[in-house]
Amino acid sequence: MALVFLTREPQVVVLLADFPAFVEDIIVPKLEEVASDPLAIGVFTSDTHNAVYQNDNFSFEEAHLSKKLWLTPEYLLAIRMKEKSLEDLAQERFTNTLILVPIFVLILVLGAWIIFKNIRNEIRLAQMKSDFVSNVSHELRTPLALMRIYTEILEQNRIQDEDKKKKYFSIINSENERLTRLINNILNFSRMESGKKVYNFEMLSLNNLVRNTLTIYEYHLQNKGFEL
Repeated sequence: MALVFLTREPQVVVLLADFPAFVEDIIVPKLEEVASDPLAIGVFTSDTHNAVYQNDNFSFEEAHLSKKLWLTPEYLLAIRMKEKSLEDLAQERFTNTLILVPIFVLILVLGAWIIFKNIRNEIRLAQMKSDFVSNVSHELRTPLALMRIYTEILEQNRIQDEDKKKKYFSIINSENERLTRLINNILNFSRMESGKKVYNFEMLSLNNLVRNTLTIYEYHLQNKGFEL
């Protein structure tokens, strides 16, 4: 084999190699490294097609693919599928692709639906938090307003009746307790989100609840011109 190096001063290097030994000592070990179970790999002479190396017994005519070895054109590298032909392998991969593509699309659609659902839940939770803050702000203003009204009445000494004074003091006290409950509800909101809130259920008289509510708002409603 002659190698020509085209430099400023062209050089010719003549290489004498024992190609059968080169194939056996260099090529064959590399082929054994890359040969896998479904592939049958062999090295054949280019003139007589005699086998020099095979990892599975087959003839050169049974090979599915052949090519001259680099630097050793006297030898051919042949590859054959052990159990399936290239057409069968291509058809199998095509069939697998037809099966995997719908599955992949289904996974994408399912993932998109889960993401959409999570985003919708986050938006709904954010709206619930906003509504909660708005409602709490309104609920906090109500007892504060009532306490201010009754405090101003008592401070200006506009009520001479002692029974009414006691009644107004009682309303102020009840609104103070109500305000405390509202604040506690706000503090319990984080416990509700984390699932640590403990609920205590008890029987309640609806009549007493309505009666107490009307008593609290009685003066406010009368001043607004309402009659219950």
